[in-house]
Amino acid sequence: MSAASDYQQAVRALVKPLPAYVTYVQSGHVRMDAVEKDVSETITVRTSDGKIVKGKSLDFNIGVDRKTEGSIIRNSPFDAGCYSGASARSGTFEGRDVEAIALKDNCEHDKDQGDFSTLYVDPATHEPLAAVGQRKDDPVEVRIEQHFARTGAYVLPAQLTVRVKGSGLMFWLDVDVHLAFSGYRFSDKLP
Repeated sequence: MSAASDYQQAVRALVKPLPAYVTYVQSGHVRMDAVEKDVSETITVRTSDGKIVKGKSLDFNIGVDRKTEGSIIRNSPFDAGCYSGASARSGTFEGRDVEAIALKDNCEHDKDQGDFSTLYVDPATHEPLAAVGQRKDDPVEVRIEQHFARTGAYVLPAQLTVRVKGSGLMFWLDVDVHLAFSGYRFSDKLP
């Protein structure tokens, strides 16, 4: 196991050039304390600039750049270019044997970015399975998981889960966001 080279193989799978347009279904379940909301939208993204050309992003921002309006294709919360592999070990993730690569953050981030600490990859192919991170800034704790799956020739985001919980003298925070990305279709022309 080599954290640096195995991480670079995983990155190559994530940055493989996509056709001109990608269409997918973005489904979400959001729970904020006692309020729950389920939403679903079919989105088409122009990959050259990440702009959503059909459909619209859900009501909550999943990335860091408003110009891409929440496109998971161009504006994924896990920015592989901002990390490098620090160390690697064998492990399990969701009952599956994996290689767990500890991540070193190499980019300057806003306070809410740079939270990923481990990338789980398939030990044979080094394809990414999930990026996971957890941060506790008393009195708030945040856990984020971004899962990946192979769709044809591409490894793309499959789901994103964010859990924020905390309390203080004047507040109670309990937020759970789960987004799923499915039904990927690819095209060289606007569908």
